[in-house]
Amino acid sequence: MHSLSAHCFLVPPDPFDCVESVRGGEVRLLVGLDADQLRDGGAGRRVKRPLLFIELADAASAEALIERAISGLALTVAQLWPFLWDGEDFSDLRADALGRLSLPIRLRALKRRGIPLSPVWARAAISELIQDRSPRVRRASPDVEFTQLCNAISPNGLALATSLDAAAAPEAFVRAVEWMATTAGAAVMVLSRDLPPASPPYERILFGARVFAKPAGLRQPVADGAVHIHPKSSERDAAPLRPR
Repeated sequence: MHSLSAHCFLVPPDPFDCVESVRGGEVRLLVGLDADQLRDGGAGRRVKRPLLFIELADAASAEALIERAISGLALTVAQLWPFLWDGEDFSDLRADALGRLSLPIRLRALKRRGIPLSPVWARAAISELIQDRSPRVRRASPDVEFTQLCNAISPNGLALATSLDAAAAPEAFVRAVEWMATTAGAAVMVLSRDLPPASPPYERILFGARVFAKPAGLRQPVADGAVHIHPKSSERDAAPLRPR
């Protein structure tokens, strides 16, 4: 892994455009941005998918980080209830015999419309929500629970952002964010104040990183594939850094 000085910059139309450019299933490191800046950048504009910030701090293993992510998604689903799966309104659903009969019919109708949901998981999660409980389905595997919660929030794609936790074990953190991206096809942004070291396991998320420099410019070693973003650069400078 080489270290480079910053000589190449990318014109940033807007930091939020970098978020919009991340494809589902990818992990993208954004250096110099925090959750408030991303939230402010997306305010009042049309976006192709919702952006959700998930706090993953204070967890010692990849499994514990994944559990935190699932809990965060479940909290969001509970806050969205009774509007799930692209605005489907369940406000008339009751925890009675009629509700239990009508729910499978409604879920099958959503499935026929191409909504990516598991009817078995959805029935169990909604049974909890109707009773003002968290939509956790403990008997479901983590990958099923994570994927179904993502789909319930936004069946057409979801962007997730989390801060790089310097206190967490690096391998556990990188494994967790990679798992989040590949399991549900989510676009995952890792926000960091500083560029992490160009050594394992961080090299797995350094390629394609966006580094937002201050107006005076950022002069520090950068890992292969990282891109510096400078507000005074020109279009012809927009290119990834490569080893010389």
